[in-house]
Amino acid sequence: MIYPERESINSEMFTPEPPLKFPPAEQAIADRLMKIVPEIDRLEGYVQPHAVAVARRAEILASQLDLRGHDLSAVLLAALAHDLGERAMKRNYLLREAPLTWEETLDLWRHPILGEQQAAELHLPRHAQLLIRWHHEWWNGQGYPDGLAESAIPLGARILRVADTYCALTAYRPYREALDPVEAEQIVADQAGIEVDPMVVEVLLGYLQQERERRAAEMIEQTGLPEDALEIGFAEEPGLAPPLLLPVFSETTGPDTGEPDPVPPTSTAADPGHSPG
Repeated sequence: MIYPERESINSEMFTPEPPLKFPPAEQAIADRLMKIVPEIDRLEGYVQPHAVAVARRAEILASQLDLRGHDLSAVLLAALAHDLGERAMKRNYLLREAPLTWEETLDLWRHPILGEQQAAELHLPRHAQLLIRWHHEWWNGQGYPDGLAESAIPLGARILRVADTYCALTAYRPYREALDPVEAEQIVADQAGIEVDPMVVEVLLGYLQQERERRAAEMIEQTGLPEDALEIGFAEEPGLAPPLLLPVFSETTGPDTGEPDPVPPTSTAADPGHSPG
Protein backbone atom coordinates (compact mmCIF):
# COMPACT_ATOMS: atom_id res chain seq x y z
CA MET A 1 0.00 0.00 0.00
CA ILE A 2 1.26 3.46 -0.94
CA TYR A 3 -0.01 6.34 1.13
CA PRO A 4 -1.15 9.24 -1.11
CA GLU A 5 -0.51 11.73 1.68
CA ARG A 6 3.20 11.56 0.95
CA GLU A 7 2.65 13.41 -2.34
CA SER A 8 2.05 16.60 -0.34
CA ILE A 9 5.22 16.16 1.68
CA ASN A 10 8.15 18.29 0.64
CA SER A 11 11.39 19.69 1.96
CA GLU A 12 9.62 22.69 3.50
CA MET A 13 8.59 20.39 6.36
CA PHE A 14 12.16 19.98 7.48
CA THR A 15 14.39 22.42 9.31
CA PRO A 16 16.48 24.49 6.86
CA GLU A 17 20.20 23.85 7.00
CA PRO A 18 22.12 26.56 8.86
CA PRO A 19 24.78 28.58 7.04
CA LEU A 20 28.34 27.33 7.06
CA LYS A 21 30.33 28.81 9.92
CA PHE A 22 33.91 30.08 9.71
CA PRO A 23 36.26 31.77 12.18
CA PRO A 24 36.04 35.58 11.92
CA ALA A 25 39.52 35.74 10.36
CA GLU A 26 38.41 33.47 7.49
CA GLN A 27 34.87 34.73 6.96
CA ALA A 28 35.90 37.25 4.29
CA ILE A 29 37.62 34.50 2.27
CA ALA A 30 34.57 32.26 2.66
CA ASP A 31 32.27 35.06 1.49
CA ARG A 32 34.44 35.58 -1.58
CA LEU A 33 34.37 31.86 -2.37
CA MET A 34 30.58 31.78 -2.04
CA LYS A 35 30.43 34.31 -4.89
CA ILE A 36 32.70 32.15 -7.07
CA VAL A 37 31.30 28.66 -6.53
CA PRO A 38 28.12 29.13 -8.63
CA GLU A 39 30.36 29.78 -11.65
CA ILE A 40 32.37 26.62 -10.93
CA ASP A 41 29.17 24.57 -10.61
CA ARG A 42 27.93 25.85 -13.97
CA LEU A 43 31.24 25.06 -15.66
CA GLU A 44 30.94 21.47 -14.43
CA GLY A 45 27.32 21.13 -15.53
CA TYR A 46 25.73 20.99 -12.09
CA VAL A 47 22.16 22.30 -12.02
CA GLN A 48 22.04 22.37 -8.21
CA PRO A 49 24.73 23.82 -5.91
CA HIS A 50 27.52 21.24 -5.71
CA ALA A 51 30.39 22.92 -3.89
CA VAL A 52 28.12 23.99 -1.02
CA ALA A 53 26.66 20.48 -0.85
CA VAL A 54 30.16 19.03 -0.61
CA ALA A 55 31.02 21.53 2.12
CA ARG A 56 27.95 20.55 4.14
CA ARG A 57 28.69 16.83 3.86
CA ALA A 58 32.34 17.47 4.67
CA GLU A 59 31.40 19.55 7.71
CA ILE A 60 29.32 16.68 9.09
CA LEU A 61 32.03 14.10 8.47
CA ALA A 62 34.80 16.29 9.83
CA SER A 63 32.83 17.11 12.98
CA GLN A 64 32.08 13.46 13.65
CA LEU A 65 35.76 12.68 13.16
CA ASP A 66 36.67 15.30 15.78
CA LEU A 67 38.16 17.97 13.54
CA ARG A 68 37.81 21.35 15.20
CA GLY A 69 38.87 24.96 14.82
CA HIS A 70 41.13 25.77 11.89
CA ASP A 71 41.32 22.10 10.84
CA LEU A 72 37.57 22.11 10.34
CA SER A 73 37.46 25.48 8.62
CA ALA A 74 40.26 24.38 6.26
CA VAL A 75 38.09 21.43 5.20
CA LEU A 76 35.12 23.73 4.58
CA LEU A 77 37.15 26.25 2.58
CA ALA A 78 38.73 23.45 0.55
CA ALA A 79 35.31 21.92 -0.09
CA LEU A 80 33.98 25.19 -1.48
CA ALA A 81 37.12 25.68 -3.58
CA HIS A 82 37.97 22.08 -4.48
CA ASP A 83 37.38 22.61 -8.20
CA LEU A 84 38.89 26.07 -8.56
CA GLY A 85 41.33 24.49 -11.01
CA GLU A 86 38.49 23.61 -13.37
CA ARG A 87 37.39 27.24 -13.26
CA ALA A 88 40.89 28.23 -14.38
CA MET A 89 40.87 25.62 -17.17
CA LYS A 90 37.35 26.31 -18.51
CA ARG A 91 37.19 23.09 -20.55
CA ASN A 92 34.06 22.48 -22.63
CA TYR A 93 34.54 18.72 -22.41
CA LEU A 94 33.22 18.87 -18.83
CA LEU A 95 29.75 19.47 -20.30
CA ARG A 96 29.91 16.75 -22.94
CA GLU A 97 27.80 13.61 -22.64
CA ALA A 98 30.47 11.30 -24.10
CA PRO A 99 33.37 9.90 -22.01
CA LEU A 100 36.60 11.85 -21.96
CA THR A 101 39.40 10.97 -24.32
CA TRP A 102 42.77 9.93 -22.90
CA GLU A 103 44.21 13.36 -23.72
CA GLU A 104 41.30 15.09 -21.98
CA THR A 105 41.71 12.84 -18.95
CA LEU A 106 45.39 13.76 -18.69
CA ASP A 107 44.44 17.40 -19.02
CA LEU A 108 41.80 17.12 -16.29
CA TRP A 109 44.29 15.57 -13.87
CA ARG A 110 45.96 18.99 -13.74
CA HIS A 111 43.02 20.65 -12.00
CA PRO A 112 43.97 19.86 -8.36
CA ILE A 113 47.38 21.49 -8.86
CA LEU A 114 45.86 24.47 -10.63
CA GLY A 115 43.28 24.64 -7.85
CA GLU A 116 46.04 24.76 -5.25
CA GLN A 117 47.62 27.65 -7.14
CA GLN A 118 44.31 29.49 -7.50
CA ALA A 119 43.62 29.01 -3.78
CA ALA A 120 46.99 30.56 -2.97
CA GLU A 121 46.13 33.59 -5.10
CA LEU A 122 42.87 33.93 -3.15
CA HIS A 123 44.87 33.75 0.11
CA LEU A 124 43.29 30.58 1.42
CA PRO A 125 45.22 29.05 4.34
CA ARG A 126 48.04 26.73 3.26
CA HIS A 127 46.27 23.80 4.89
CA ALA A 128 43.22 24.36 2.68
CA GLN A 129 45.42 24.73 -0.40
CA LEU A 130 46.94 21.28 0.19
CA LEU A 131 43.54 19.68 0.76
CA ILE A 132 42.50 21.00 -2.65
CA ARG A 133 45.66 19.55 -4.19
CA TRP A 134 45.02 16.12 -2.66
CA HIS A 135 41.24 15.75 -2.89
CA HIS A 136 41.61 13.24 -5.77
CA GLU A 137 44.14 11.02 -4.02
CA TRP A 138 42.97 7.43 -3.55
CA TRP A 139 43.22 5.28 -0.44
CA ASN A 140 45.10 2.62 -2.46
CA GLY A 141 47.62 5.11 -3.87
CA GLN A 142 46.21 5.09 -7.41
CA GLY A 143 44.88 8.66 -7.37
CA TYR A 144 46.42 11.93 -8.49
CA PRO A 145 48.40 14.17 -8.60
CA ASP A 146 50.95 12.75 -6.12
CA GLY A 147 49.93 9.12 -5.65
CA LEU A 148 49.55 9.39 -1.88
CA ALA A 149 48.04 6.42 -0.04
CA GLU A 150 46.20 5.66 3.19
CA SER A 151 47.29 7.78 6.17
CA ALA A 152 49.75 9.73 4.02
CA ILE A 153 46.65 11.47 2.68
CA PRO A 154 45.56 14.09 5.24
CA LEU A 155 42.26 13.26 6.91
CA GLY A 156 40.72 16.43 5.51
CA ALA A 157 41.48 15.34 1.94
CA ARG A 158 40.07 11.86 2.63
CA ILE A 159 36.90 13.50 3.90
CA LEU A 160 36.66 15.63 0.75
CA ARG A 161 37.10 12.56 -1.45
CA VAL A 162 34.10 10.85 0.18
CA ALA A 163 31.90 13.96 0.33
CA ASP A 164 32.69 14.98 -3.25
CA THR A 165 32.07 11.48 -4.62
CA TYR A 166 28.73 11.04 -2.86
CA CYS A 167 27.47 14.51 -3.80
CA ALA A 168 28.55 14.05 -7.44
CA LEU A 169 26.82 10.67 -7.69
CA THR A 170 23.52 12.02 -6.36
CA ALA A 171 23.59 15.05 -8.68
CA TYR A 172 22.59 15.31 -12.33
CA ARG A 173 25.59 15.44 -14.64
CA PRO A 174 25.65 16.15 -18.40
CA TYR A 175 26.60 12.51 -19.08
CA ARG A 176 24.10 10.77 -16.73
CA GLU A 177 21.08 11.27 -14.52
CA ALA A 178 21.41 11.69 -10.77
CA LEU A 179 21.67 8.38 -8.96
CA ASP A 180 19.25 7.28 -6.27
CA PRO A 181 20.83 8.02 -2.86
CA VAL A 182 20.77 4.35 -1.87
CA GLU A 183 22.52 3.37 -5.10
CA ALA A 184 25.10 6.11 -4.53
CA GLU A 185 25.72 4.85 -1.00
CA GLN A 186 26.35 1.35 -2.30
CA ILE A 187 28.85 2.63 -4.85
CA VAL A 188 30.70 4.57 -2.17
CA ALA A 189 30.65 1.51 0.09
CA ASP A 190 32.01 -0.63 -2.74
CA GLN A 191 34.94 1.77 -3.09
CA ALA A 192 35.90 1.62 0.60
CA GLY A 193 39.51 0.51 0.81
CA ILE A 194 40.07 1.24 -2.87
CA GLU A 195 39.29 4.85 -3.70
CA VAL A 196 38.12 6.08 -0.31
CA ASP A 197 39.02 5.70 3.36
CA PRO A 198 36.85 2.93 4.91
CA MET A 199 36.64 4.83 8.20
CA VAL A 200 35.23 7.94 6.53
CA VAL A 201 32.79 5.84 4.50
CA GLU A 202 31.54 4.16 7.65
CA VAL A 203 30.88 7.56 9.22
CA LEU A 204 29.02 8.75 6.11
CA LEU A 205 26.81 5.66 5.88
CA GLY A 206 26.03 5.79 9.59
CA TYR A 207 25.06 9.44 9.39
CA LEU A 208 22.87 8.92 6.31
CA GLN A 209 21.02 6.07 8.00
CA GLN A 210 20.43 8.16 11.12
CA GLU A 211 19.21 11.02 8.96
CA ARG A 212 16.76 8.72 7.15
CA GLU A 213 15.36 7.53 10.45
CA ARG A 214 15.10 11.08 11.80
CA ARG A 215 13.31 12.40 8.73
CA ALA A 216 10.97 9.43 8.61
CA ALA A 217 10.03 9.92 12.27
CA GLU A 218 9.53 13.64 11.67
CA MET A 219 7.36 12.91 8.64
CA ILE A 220 5.16 10.52 10.62
CA GLU A 221 4.81 12.98 13.48
CA GLN A 222 3.83 15.90 11.23
CA THR A 223 1.52 14.03 8.84
CA GLY A 224 -0.06 11.51 11.16
CA LEU A 225 0.94 8.60 8.96
CA PRO A 226 1.01 5.24 10.75
CA GLU A 227 4.35 3.87 11.85
CA ASP A 228 4.18 1.03 9.33
CA ALA A 229 4.47 3.65 6.57
CA LEU A 230 8.19 3.22 6.98
CA GLU A 231 7.93 -0.41 5.96
CA ILE A 232 5.01 -0.30 3.54
CA GLY A 233 4.19 3.17 2.34
CA PHE A 234 7.78 4.26 1.81
CA ALA A 235 9.41 1.03 0.78
CA GLU A 236 10.21 2.45 -2.66
CA GLU A 237 11.05 5.95 -1.50
CA PRO A 238 14.69 6.88 -2.15
CA GLY A 239 16.60 7.25 1.08
CA LEU A 240 14.40 4.96 3.19
CA ALA A 241 16.15 1.68 2.44
CA PRO A 242 17.77 -0.63 5.00
CA PRO A 243 21.36 0.13 6.04
CA LEU A 244 24.12 -1.03 3.73
CA LEU A 245 26.88 -3.46 4.53
CA LEU A 246 30.39 -2.01 4.35
CA PRO A 247 32.72 -4.44 2.58
CA VAL A 248 36.46 -4.73 3.11
CA PHE A 249 38.64 -4.74 -0.01
CA SER A 250 42.21 -5.74 -0.66
CA GLU A 251 42.05 -5.31 -4.43
CA THR A 252 43.69 -2.38 -6.16
CA THR A 253 40.94 -1.72 -8.66
CA GLY A 254 37.23 -1.08 -8.35
CA PRO A 255 34.34 -3.03 -9.83
CA ASP A 256 34.06 -3.39 -13.59
CA THR A 257 32.20 -0.48 -15.16
CA GLY A 258 32.58 -1.32 -18.82
CA GLU A 259 35.17 1.40 -19.34
CA PRO A 260 38.96 1.11 -19.45
CA ASP A 261 40.68 2.13 -16.23
CA PRO A 262 43.74 4.29 -16.93
CA VAL A 263 46.40 4.48 -14.23
CA PRO A 264 45.95 6.53 -12.18
CA PRO A 265 42.18 6.05 -12.62
CA THR A 266 39.60 8.82 -12.71
CA SER A 267 36.91 7.09 -10.66
CA THR A 268 36.13 3.53 -11.65
CA ALA A 269 32.82 3.20 -9.88
CA ALA A 270 31.52 6.75 -9.72
CA ASP A 271 31.76 8.18 -13.23
CA PRO A 272 33.82 6.20 -15.74
CA GLY A 273 35.48 8.52 -18.20
CA HIS A 274 34.72 11.59 -16.11
CA SER A 275 35.88 13.10 -12.87
CA PRO A 276 33.31 12.34 -10.15
CA GLY A 277 33.68 15.77 -8.61
